Amino acid sequence: MINLPSRAVMERLGMTQVDEFEHPRVARGSPLRPHVRYRMQPDHASVR
Repeated sequence: MINLPSRAVMERLGMTQVDEFEHPRVARGSPLRPHVRYRMQPDHASVR
């Protein structure tokens, strides 16, 4: 399952995708197992 709207929000906030992984605490075969890790860039980290 790819959540394209959420990915678009992360990118608009200045976040970049770091990696994708399967969460170890979610059952194998579950559509919720794949996760994506994002990182906030330092210049976007402060509240404006």
